[in-house]
Amino acid sequence: MEIKHQLYRPITHPKYKYEYTRNSNWLEHYIYKEAFYRGKGLVGPKSKHILYADDHFYSEPVGKEGAEIIGLALFIIFLNFSGLAIFTDDNDLVGFALFLYILSIIGTLLCILYYFTKKKELILNRMDGTITFSGWLWMKNCTMPFEKAIFAMGQRSVLILLGPTWFPTYVVLSGSRVFCYEKLSFMVWYMDKNRPLPPGSAFDPYRQRDFDRRKAEGFPDPLYDSAVPTPEASKEHTKEKINFFKQKRTRSTAEINSRWYDPKVDSDWILTKCEDIVGDKISEFITTYKYIFDDGTIVFAKQEGKQKVMMPPPSMNFEIRGYNT
Repeated sequence: MEIKHQLYRPITHPKYKYEYTRNSNWLEHYIYKEAFYRGKGLVGPKSKHILYADDHFYSEPVGKEGAEIIGLALFIIFLNFSGLAIFTDDNDLVGFALFLYILSIIGTLLCILYYFTKKKELILNRMDGTITFSGWLWMKNCTMPFEKAIFAMGQRSVLILLGPTWFPTYVVLSGSRVFCYEKLSFMVWYMDKNRPLPPGSAFDPYRQRDFDRRKAEGFPDPLYDSAVPTPEASKEHTKEKINFFKQKRTRSTAEINSRWYDPKVDSDWILTKCEDIVGDKISEFITTYKYIFDDGTIVFAKQEGKQKVMMPPPSMNFEIRGYNT
């Protein structure tokens, strides 16, 4: 009998029960940024920001700041109106203070109870393609397919994940605009089981096993698109992957050797106006260009100067995709 991992959670919501209206704040399942988490101590195996990390599951602690803030506010109200009830002779005011006094006690106790009893989780299941996150208040945690999860940029540019229940809720996953894209990029990269594991020493012990699995599966194409290179962790893995496709003698769009534009290597590239590549109407929104060549190699190039970017010579066969990063 198969023994399930301690972090395995069965799907509770195959799809959203509440039909959200798509808006401009929704974020695609993209790898927007490259340097997420680096230098911040968030990917080390002994980091306090990681509960578990390997090539199948990733979990990190989820804060309960809401309960702490609300509980503190109610406790302050409790103290203020306790004093008001003691030092005033106004019976009406005393009655109102008593009402708020009792209400603040109940609210504070509920916040304390929530803090110590509510089990909040954030679990990424890379192999099964699911994400587990907290339900609203004491509702059970939700587990749903990652590809169906709706991410959006909320107020103050935080990353939020919309809940799948009938009662529309959301979970805050990060703060600030920059960290919003970094957080989502990390999650998408990790959940794309056809790509190498993301950067970070926490994943180093599992890179070989993950590489062997992807090789056995024939290095299938990535599940989600990327605006930055996501290469193998070592030159040995990169070389082995290239040789694998050479032996198959088939064209593949898998990112065999993705990299940034290098003037020493790409000396024949031409500085070109962005509007000549993608058109004047959308060129101003694109900052990163992705060139996909026939042999599966992918080269990224960032916009330079005023609406210009380096582009391969027309004699080379390639596809172009653009991203706003």
